[in-house]
Amino acid sequence: MRSEMDSMSENQVWTLVEPPEGIKPIGCKWVFKKKTDMDGNVQTYKGRLVTKGFRKIHGVDYDETFSHVAMFKSIQIFLAVAAFHDYEIWQMDVKTAFLNGKLEEDVYMTQPEGFVTPENARKVCKLQRSIYGLKQASRSWNLRFNEEMCPSTPQERDGMIQIPYASAIGSIMYAMICTRPDLSYALSMTSRYHANPGEGHWTTVKNILKCLRRTKGVFLVYGGEEGLRIKGYTNLSFQTDKDDSRSQSSFVLCLNKDVVS
Repeated sequence: MRSEMDSMSENQVWTLVEPPEGIKPIGCKWVFKKKTDMDGNVQTYKGRLVTKGFRKIHGVDYDETFSHVAMFKSIQIFLAVAAFHDYEIWQMDVKTAFLNGKLEEDVYMTQPEGFVTPENARKVCKLQRSIYGLKQASRSWNLRFNEEMCPSTPQERDGMIQIPYASAIGSIMYAMICTRPDLSYALSMTSRYHANPGEGHWTTVKNILKCLRRTKGVFLVYGGEEGLRIKGYTNLSFQTDKDDSRSQSSFVLCLNKDVVS
């Protein structure tokens, strides 16, 4: 918590002011997590201060929220190209990324629990920078990033759900997007029964997870003799779905002998 508050202070995220008349500040809360290594050993105890952004009103507290995100297929293409040219890849994690975004709106927040001094007990935080939990936080960070990296780039125009089943499907989806595109069809089929999965559906999902566990030692190898050539394969069938006679199709795209989509 102290480390988080030091980051807030260094980045001048807010200033303490008297609460303006008629303004009700949004709340904030502490979120705690334990970051573990691959063996389950705790590496870091982390505390993050987040705002209760769900109480913000569109058009008053924020406007646009869109920001660009990286697609995994783009990252996979990047890795394939880097492997072909034998480039070195460096990865960085900016712990306080969102705190660099500049806010255009006037947003007031209550003081963080545990860090309120008696002499300033009645004051509120006027946010100068974006903070985790704000609806526009990712957009503010993205605009600031563009300003620093590409200053000449134009600005953008302005049912009952069973939680274990859904969580398992989410895990499969993450694996499918990142490293196991061969799970696409199985994920597509099992995701159709989120609202009311039966025993057979749950068994199928568990079988997929067992398959992942048995093959966790299998990995992708980048590189080959063909160079940076794009190869695509497709397959289709006509009215073969036994439930509603729909046609089915599939495709796979490879670059440098690696599946990228």
